[in-house]
Order: sequence, then structure tokens, then C-alpha cells
Amino acid sequence: MKVLYASCRYDPTDRDAGSGVDFNIYEALKQHGMELRIVGPFPDRPSQFETIYRRAHRLFSRKLTAKFSVDYLRSAARAVEQAIEEFQPDAIFTHNLIPLAYLRTSVPVVYKTDAVLWNMHAQWPTYSRLELARMLRWEKVALSKAARVITASRWAASALTGHYHIPQERILVLPIPSSLPLDEVPQHVADKPLDLHDLHLLAVAKDYYLKGIDIAEETVAILQGKGINATLHVAGHTRPDSEHVQFLGLFKKEDGRQRQAYLEQYRWADFLIHPARYEAAGIVCGEAAAFGVPTITNAIGGLATTVEDGISGVVLPIASPASAYAAAVERYVNDPLAYQQLRRSTRQRYERELNWGAAGVKIVHLLQEAASKKIMDRKG
Repeated sequence: MKVLYASCRYDPTDRDAGSGVDFNIYEALKQHGMELRIVGPFPDRPSQFETIYRRAHRLFSRKLTAKFSVDYLRSAARAVEQAIEEFQPDAIFTHNLIPLAYLRTSVPVVYKTDAVLWNMHAQWPTYSRLELARMLRWEKVALSKAARVITASRWAASALTGHYHIPQERILVLPIPSSLPLDEVPQHVADKPLDLHDLHLLAVAKDYYLKGIDIAEETVAILQGKGINATLHVAGHTRPDSEHVQFLGLFKKEDGRQRQAYLEQYRWADFLIHPARYEAAGIVCGEAAAFGVPTITNAIGGLATTVEDGISGVVLPIASPASAYAAAVERYVNDPLAYQQLRRSTRQRYERELNWGAAGVKIVHLLQEAASKKIMDRKG
């Protein structure tokens, strides 16, 4: 089966690009014997008019302009159309709306979007009213051209059906898997008792405020006040350390030594704490699950799908305070058997669906289904 991978923004051969999602999808498709061709990525080069418009927009609004220029969307569509003519694919896969906004083709498209703009903007308004309208229009067009839509959460799926009126049968909810290499994930995860005299909390985030690192720090302070000697490591962000909080900076997964140092944090951790204020899906929760590390988070965005409450962690109500995170930790400190069971079920969920081996099978099936339907329509 011939699949055109329309990347346009992120290079699917680069493990670090776009959190590694495109890389892992591309590798999964290769492992299933797909004949693949990549189109893109290429830079966004806005026209002179759009460059001037963006500068003017910044003078009158503190909100953002659209992520992409119109010239970028059009040039991406032309590049994909040319690749279709040369490659003659059975199906097209893309993880971005860029190639679809102006694309003209009868080849079936499988479009993966972790979340939709309608939901994400409501969660954290960043675009001006005019720019939001432009991007919503592009997103609606992209969705209308997709034979199948893959998304990462029930939260996003509800917007697809309710706001965009995409039929349920065209949607696959695929919880976002771990991006870690399968051969570097432990084959088995042993029981690990909690020690109130040396409790390890891990947070993984580049953005301090949006990912709630201040809440994680406050959680540590509350636990210390309760006599639980908690230490927090923050991977992905640089800031001065404090007595019980250490900031480790960014790890590049392409670098083998840095990747191993990053994986060591999951081996060290008792819990991943992820008190995000803004989140599409939360890929780090799947990474933690690979090591049997439960996540304590809240139901913002798609996190209540990525983390299954009581199975792979604790999902608190949206905007829960640090005291709620501390209480969740304390509950398991006081119930060692429940913690061991949570570790086991967390790892089991990783093995069942939070890895790219399992996810790849579903994506391949969707591509085959879309392509076969097109063939049947032609015969009909």
C-alpha cells in the first residue's frame, strides 16, 4: 500500500520534531510495510502583504495572528498535489491541517489532530477574533476533506461531532502514546514501595505556568509540612533550584546520552505530577506509564483520556489546587497496596494502548479502510 505522508511542518524522520509524534507514526507505518513518501517539511514564507499585515496586527492587538500564512497553505497544497501526481498514493496521511486547507484531490485522507482549535482556544484564548475566524475556517475545510479523523481524546471528539458535525463513524479516539523508543522501555516493571522519607515527584514541562509547575512546587511544600519528605524534579525547564525542587533543563531525545538521562528520571519517579492549565493530550503521561509511574493530573483538555482515573493515575477536577494534588499523593503513601496496584495497572495500560506498536496497528487499519472504500466506490 502506497501512503503519502504530508508532513509540511515537522520532519517525520526527526525524533525531536513536534514531540516525536510524526517520527513515531512514520516509523510505525514503515514497520507495517507501507510504501511511504514524505512531502515536506518546508518553511513558512509569508507574502510581503501578510508580513506587513502581521506587523500592523501587533500594533493594535496583543493577541496572536494565525499560525500559518495563506501563501504557506497554498504552497503546501501545491506540493502535495504534485507529489500525488508523481507517487500515485492509495491514501494520504497528515498530522496537520496545513496540506489540506487548499488541497484538491480524490485520494482518501486520514487526518490526525490531537485537539481542535475550537476547544483549545476556549481553554486558552490566544488569537484575535479575526485570526481565530480564519483558522477555524481552515480547520473546518481540512476536516471536511478527511475520510477519517484521528484525535487523542473524548474531549476533542465531542467538539468534532458537536461543533464541526463530523459523523462519529469517521472519528477514531486514539489516546496519545509514549514517544519513547520501544527498545529502551523496560520489559517489566517491578513493584516499588513509597517512602515518605524520600518521595520522588517528577514534572515534565517546557512552559512553567501553562503546565502548572508552580502548583507542583506548592504541592511539595504542602507535603513537606505534613512530614512527607518529597522532592520534585522538573525536566524540560531551567530555573534556579530550591531546597526540595531541582530544575534539570531540556533533554534532547536525538542525543542518546541525553535520552538515557531523561529516561532515568522516570525510573527515579514515584509519581508524575502534571497540573497543567492548558493541554491537548499530555504525551508525558504515556511516557510515565511505560515505567509504571502513575500520573496525578486534572481534567483539562484531553488529559482525562490520556490518564485513566484509578487505572493509570489520578484525574482531579479542572483547576484543582495544590492541596488536592498533595492529598492524592498522601492517600497512596497511606495505602501501599493500592499504590502497587496502581503501578501495575498503569504499566498494563501502557502495554495495551499507550505505545506506538498498538497505535500503529489502528492507524494502518484506518488507512487501509479509507483506501479500500475509495477502490470500492470506483468499482461501484
